[in-house]
Amino acid sequence: MTADELLHRLSQLITPAEVAFARSFPRNTVVQKYYLPTIYGAISLQKHDPAGAIEALRPAERYDFVLPEVWPNEPPVYPSYVRGLSYLQLHDGRLAAAEFQKLLDHPGLVGRTVTGALARLQLARAQQMAGDTAAALGSYEEFLTLWQDADPELPIYQAARAEYARLKKGAIRVPPDLVSPSPSWRRPLAPRRCRTWPPASNDRQMTDK
Repeated sequence: MTADELLHRLSQLITPAEVAFARSFPRNTVVQKYYLPTIYGAISLQKHDPAGAIEALRPAERYDFVLPEVWPNEPPVYPSYVRGLSYLQLHDGRLAAAEFQKLLDHPGLVGRTVTGALARLQLARAQQMAGDTAAALGSYEEFLTLWQDADPELPIYQAARAEYARLKKGAIRVPPDLVSPSPSWRRPLAPRRCRTWPPASNDRQMTDK
């Protein structure tokens, strides 16, 4: 299951049965402060309401690093991941990067979950949006190296390779369909020195033209 599929699944959870479940556990911290805010945030994000998603996630801020044992198959630090996607839709790369960095800073919690891997890709997008080309290239390289044995037909893997190639060539636009319904978003960016990917055998550096 990809992160997008999981986000969609969460957004579909609010039914009368789930509402009744939430009301049945009014004092359950995990339900009220972790799962429900994340579900509500996912719903808002699916409706292209990133500001509403961030507001819905506020109760979870103190519990981002909770590791519930009752549903161990759900990805940990998921409120931060959804919050980061929301900031990307708001074109706030700096705040988005801070949320994705939370997942990378806690590998013991995140483990080998799909969001742990995709946080590197989302961090690259956030860094590019914030204008930090060198950091974005490094994060793209880390993600592509981590997924070097992935199915080459995976859409998100293909998107990451294409974004990295464009950034290397000086293309500076984050694909708008990934973070915003607006197709006209642009941000200027100056070329900088960067590493090659895949890494060259002699580990040389090259300069963007």
